[in-house]
Amino acid sequence: MCGIAGFRQSPEIDNPGALIESMLSKVERRGPDDSGYMHFNCGSGIWHFGHRRLAVIDLDSGHQPMTDQDKNVAVANNGEIYNYKSLRQRLEQKGHKFSTHSDTEVLVCGYQEWGIEKLLEQMQGMFAFALLDRQRDTLYLARDPYGQKPLYYTCAADSLAFSSSIRALLEIPWVSSEIDREALKIGVALRHIPAPFTAYRSIRKLPPGTYVRFYRNELSEIKHWYQALAGEEVTDSPEHWVEKVHDRLLSCVNECLVSDVPMTIMLSSGLDSSLVTAMVAEAGKTKEIPAVTVAFKERSYDESTEAADLAARFGLEHIRILLSEETVAEVLETALAIQEEPFADPSLLPSIVLSRAVRQHAKVALGGDGGDELFGGYPTFPAIRLHRYLGKLPVRTLLNNLVRLLPVSHKRYAARYRARRFIRGVGLPREKAFWAWLLTSDQEMLSSIMIGYGPEIYGKIHDLVADIREEDPVRLMSLQYIRLF
Repeated sequence: MCGIAGFRQSPEIDNPGALIESMLSKVERRGPDDSGYMHFNCGSGIWHFGHRRLAVIDLDSGHQPMTDQDKNVAVANNGEIYNYKSLRQRLEQKGHKFSTHSDTEVLVCGYQEWGIEKLLEQMQGMFAFALLDRQRDTLYLARDPYGQKPLYYTCAADSLAFSSSIRALLEIPWVSSEIDREALKIGVALRHIPAPFTAYRSIRKLPPGTYVRFYRNELSEIKHWYQALAGEEVTDSPEHWVEKVHDRLLSCVNECLVSDVPMTIMLSSGLDSSLVTAMVAEAGKTKEIPAVTVAFKERSYDESTEAADLAARFGLEHIRILLSEETVAEVLETALAIQEEPFADPSLLPSIVLSRAVRQHAKVALGGDGGDELFGGYPTFPAIRLHRYLGKLPVRTLLNNLVRLLPVSHKRYAARYRARRFIRGVGLPREKAFWAWLLTSDQEMLSSIMIGYGPEIYGKIHDLVADIREEDPVRLMSLQYIRLF
């Protein structure tokens, strides 16, 4: 995890060096190991690039911002390019000379060889970067396919600024802190504010799998360079696909294991992190990598016993961290401090506890995030299949009466809670049923707690995924999850 920040000089900024340092101070927690700042003269003005580094690969010479020898191309990158070694080999065969062993240098040489789109199409990793082409007086901002790394930007009449942090952008004199009330309404419904919106009218979030170009004083439209789940037709046997998924997963984990610093695994008893752990074992790395699990007093939430069994099976050291009421109170202040926008995912607090524990043992952690979206792990996926049979039948009243017979429970995945959520979508068209299950609460309740909350908000959320064309309801739901979350 690193932090980037930058802007083009404008009349309102009388001390750009002090401003970039102030912006970098807002992302220091993302990159505690190193700090860098450079400025570049272009035809339309002076660009200022800053970087805070968490050193993972090439600890000695991976300093950023990074340029080519002539300083015609400059990059500030947050993230990791997993297939950088194969890309580097191809670029060296074409005559490019590398001065570091950093994965970021591949962006510099790769852009010179292929241009921005072909470079992005060949990259595998999690990243958010700014790339300046001085000769063409052009800045590019690009983000990884699933939005694992954040990237925000703001544009004025004669300038543009970018950063990994909203707070960093608010340091700039010409950036307004006016709240975007429509974005907040969307955030209340989804429990977070999706791209391209933020909580501020003047600041935008670059969507996953996209890039933008700033040429002189003109910002291009957002361009998608990646389409999630661009599909192959399933014609082979299940055994063939099991083998293919296994081989792909093992290859991905092996690429993620490339690191010059210690690593660990964030392990639950869930299928996703368990599969990652199995692949680490198959790669022969279990003696080097411990596993860390958050434990809960409430048994229905606690997976630490099963996780410990799994770690023992594969020969990993297992570290168990208890999330108690005292621990929650301790990290709550941290949670409020690091959040730059409204965010209502209940996993935030245990994630902070887990991250703190991981940091005591390693700099890098593997986890299973994204598996539910890709492989249909959420309860809404079987619900959409069941909806095919119940969706058009006049059974909503009957089901509501039956649900009232179920006992009230505050345990995880309580039957009464899940049944009531499912009934929200019964009797609705398939698309509206998905929104009924996905959103925080029904429209009537949301309208009662937020002034001006109306059905048009549902339309604005739908607009964010309206371009996704897919007939299969499960696949469509998967693509919508990926786009929105």
